[in-house]
Amino acid sequence: MEDFAEKPYAAQRMSGVQLVFKIINEMIRRILHLLFLPCSEATLLMEKRNAQSISPKENRMLSMHLMICKWCRMYNEKLALLDKVFKKKFSEEKTEINESEIQDFKNKMIDKLNF
Repeated sequence: MEDFAEKPYAAQRMSGVQLVFKIINEMIRRILHLLFLPCSEATLLMEKRNAQSISPKENRMLSMHLMICKWCRMYNEKLALLDKVFKKKFSEEKTEINESEIQDFKNKMIDKLNF
């Protein structure tokens, strides 16, 4: 974990109590972040939610994660924007995608996710 006391801007602008509160707050956020849902699982749930529905439990876990993780909130916003753009683009053009192309795409995504 980062040592917030070493950051010069934190020490200059905050009193000792504020700095302790910030450190405790960040530690709690990180613990909750890891216990409830790591970013890697949150991004997969976001993608799954766009492709199909997710369970109410997964939806609650994702919502809690998005409340505490600014990076995943930004990713979610970008994902929503891309989804909107692609839906608009594909609704204008009636393109046909065959099953083999879909399966190839799925296989490539699985390979990338498995490293």
